[in-house]
Amino acid sequence: MEVELLEIRDFVASHPPFDALPGEALNELTPTLSIRYIRRGKEFPPSDASPTPLVYLVRRGAISLFDDGNKLLTKLGEGDLYGDHCVVTQESVDHGEATEDTLFYLVPCETMSTLQKKFPDFARFFEPENRDRLKLALERISKDPNGQSLANLKVRDW
Repeated sequence: MEVELLEIRDFVASHPPFDALPGEALNELTPTLSIRYIRRGKEFPPSDASPTPLVYLVRRGAISLFDDGNKLLTKLGEGDLYGDHCVVTQESVDHGEATEDTLFYLVPCETMSTLQKKFPDFARFFEPENRDRLKLALERISKDPNGQSLANLKVRDW
């Protein structure tokens, strides 16, 4: 795999739910990703977006999502997903705007659906009843190789 693709693969592999995919699946996924850039102040998702439903993975930058009353609902940053209503739904989102120049990796919803069917750990990320998803993700990344929580470790003991 080319160096540029390895960098993309490593980024994708370091963010949920893609971190639940085996290496072979990541190697197959990476060359199929598209890249999209949106300038600060431009609408999101862009009006000229692909007719194919997409999942946007923020590589760099920031997006603000608003409801129909123009109230800020959330901000997306590096590693966050926006699902174009195919797997990650922000049902009350009316519109969005790039608050920084933003670079995305784009995954077709069809690809996401295939990955969900093949890899149950990947699919669990999208289960609406999985209210502990953030807690589980934090637990997974907050443990050192010895299984001790880094959140509860005193600096002098590290």
